[in-house]
Amino acid sequence: MLFRGGSINLGPGVHLSHNIASQQGGGMAWQSGCLGEGSCPSDVQVSCRAAVRNNTAAVAGGGVFLGDSSLDDVSVSTDCIRAAAQGNSAPFGNSDFFSVRGSCSMGQVSVGGGWCTNCAANMYSFDANGTNACELCPSHAVCKGGDSGVAPLPGFWHSHNYSTQVHACPNRAACQPGSGYASATDPGYVDWQCAEGYEGTLCGRCSAGFGRRSTFVCGKCMSKHNTIVMFAVAMLLILSLLAYMAYATHLDNRESNPELRVSDCLKVLVLYFQYALLLATSTVEWPKSISAVFLGLGWVLSSCTGQLMSLDCILAGSGGTSAVPLAMQRQLLYLLTPVIMMLALGLVYSAAWIVLALVRHAKRRPGSCTMAAFSAWMRMRLPVIVLVVLFFYFPSLVRVSWSLFACFSVDQPGEGPYPQYLVKPGAFFTLDMSQQCWQGWHKQWALGLGIPLVVIFCLGVPAGIALLLWRNRHRTQLPDFRQHCGFLYRTFRPGCVCYEAVVAAITVCLAAISVFSTVIGPYYECVLFTVVFATSLVLQIWLRPYAFERLHYMQLAASGCLLVTSFATLTFFNMDRDTDTSALYKEVMGGIILAINAVFVVYCIVCVVLLAQGMVRRLLQRLLNAELAWFVRLLPKSLVSLLRLPSGHGPCDPSDPSVPFGLYKSAEAAGMVDLEADMAQRSAGKDVQKQQPLCSQHGHVRGPPKESTAGPAYGEVATGGARVSASGRDSWHSSDMADVKTGLSDDRRYGPAE
Repeated sequence: MLFRGGSINLGPGVHLSHNIASQQGGGMAWQSGCLGEGSCPSDVQVSCRAAVRNNTAAVAGGGVFLGDSSLDDVSVSTDCIRAAAQGNSAPFGNSDFFSVRGSCSMGQVSVGGGWCTNCAANMYSFDANGTNACELCPSHAVCKGGDSGVAPLPGFWHSHNYSTQVHACPNRAACQPGSGYASATDPGYVDWQCAEGYEGTLCGRCSAGFGRRSTFVCGKCMSKHNTIVMFAVAMLLILSLLAYMAYATHLDNRESNPELRVSDCLKVLVLYFQYALLLATSTVEWPKSISAVFLGLGWVLSSCTGQLMSLDCILAGSGGTSAVPLAMQRQLLYLLTPVIMMLALGLVYSAAWIVLALVRHAKRRPGSCTMAAFSAWMRMRLPVIVLVVLFFYFPSLVRVSWSLFACFSVDQPGEGPYPQYLVKPGAFFTLDMSQQCWQGWHKQWALGLGIPLVVIFCLGVPAGIALLLWRNRHRTQLPDFRQHCGFLYRTFRPGCVCYEAVVAAITVCLAAISVFSTVIGPYYECVLFTVVFATSLVLQIWLRPYAFERLHYMQLAASGCLLVTSFATLTFFNMDRDTDTSALYKEVMGGIILAINAVFVVYCIVCVVLLAQGMVRRLLQRLLNAELAWFVRLLPKSLVSLLRLPSGHGPCDPSDPSVPFGLYKSAEAAGMVDLEADMAQRSAGKDVQKQQPLCSQHGHVRGPPKESTAGPAYGEVATGGARVSASGRDSWHSSDMADVKTGLSDDRRYGPAE
């Protein structure tokens, strides 16, 4: 049907179907104006309940052809067009409903002669005038042709329905478009591209009820009460570990004998877990077998990272009312955690001193409950507490320092067509993707807090350690300096006394790679991790900085496990680095990586347990007196041998399971003098000549060794009349063998535990 001029109203119940036109307008053709007359009023009205279906035109306007009229003359909404038109076809113009000659719409281009045609599938055009040709669909996107726009594939994101800059999401799982259809004018289109729990630019923000676990990764929050309880339990576990490390380090720093000790192995194990946690915070999509282990490690170290329990779930509700943004509240809490731990350890040591003071007061020892005694007691332990806590939290502090400068670029103006649809230009703060970098509060925090933190922790700590140890390299054997700073150099040989600065520099590099991984991408992140771990391994092989052979191989094994882990992760990527390998391969490789690292962890735990036997034995010897000897006899002999308890047997009884270890049978049988009185006499300059009998391995009593008139042999140093190998590479029970040489018990060597 051809209409010229006048008003057309396709009202409810009007059906135009199965019509064929040789020119325009399969269902209806209409042109404004009147034949032989001047212009006459004209308009077109279409009801949503009209039906224009299955019509065909040879040229344009499969459903309705509107000729030279303007779209302003058509009183119809887009929703009505979609409801009324179905199955219409035409080579030019909008085949779904109508075509306007001389005025192309979005998704159409001019083909000459005033005709417009839709862009085909995998093509697009956002020129409202239709003067430009159809463009090829951008990479990682889908174009359905016409005015359907550009839809990113899963794992990708763009800032507007008509934006041609499609970005790969740092967390591919976060960018998963929802069901249904969201138009460009829909204010929720940006969030429609995100999976549950994510929103905002690049789906980098966490929705309400979700908390940030790592960069661009969100997790559902538990109840606030449960989160606080689990966080408190994790803090108590860390506090217990730090208390033991500080106690063991304090005792080990007092020893002048070059021997491998508990705190040395603990230091290697903690450093390994720190580096493993930095690997865990990367943007790599880990297999489930590994990610489960990382979640457990993240829970224990939740005060360093929020991998399992996000601090956002605790701080929820304060971001909108507080003057400090939520992202900065989180970082400030990470900065304050080491201070809180130092204060907590100070309270623990203060409580221990009070208990010891009450015991001394009960024994009527004057001067043991004064503030001067408390100050002297704490001054010996505070430097150790500070060094142990800073060592434990150093990677977290460095990550906070670097993270204030981590920005992610989104839309780049000037690249690609249609710049008017680039609604997220510039770079955004990775900790809060709603904040543009170097604008607003980010600029204030980055300049006011970020730069000082980088100077102090990233540059100052490695340089400060190197300067301190280098200037005091001739004082490393002095008891006072060793007591305060032995944690930094005691495990290294004299020629590498400053190697702790190298370890700190490696930590700074690994933390920087972890923080800026969203910028460099997961593939190159793994490459850099591999390079740093390989460099660390080469330095250890070349310099051999550790004074003890066993510790040297433990650190080599730690670096080797981390190197294998980072290198094997490179195989998770295909050659194009945009797609992942098969899930089965990742799970198998993840199981192999997990097994290798598990063997190393078990080995380190065995080392710590074996070296801790002496400390446990000394503690139990103080608790088990002669009245409790009957209880020891009830224990299995294997347990007595393992713990080396005072067994209650007679002196040098061959049936005593502790005889092969050359241990005393009880305090009375050994004739031990009061240790504190002994130490007091030694400090007063008096020589204590009393010796204790020793049992030989055959059960015979052996007297104290005779002092040799000859000097120490080559490679040995004289310590209290005994010869101890300077290399310290003895067996696990080297401390016991030193006891046999010196004729002193473990308690005499270590002194009072308090």
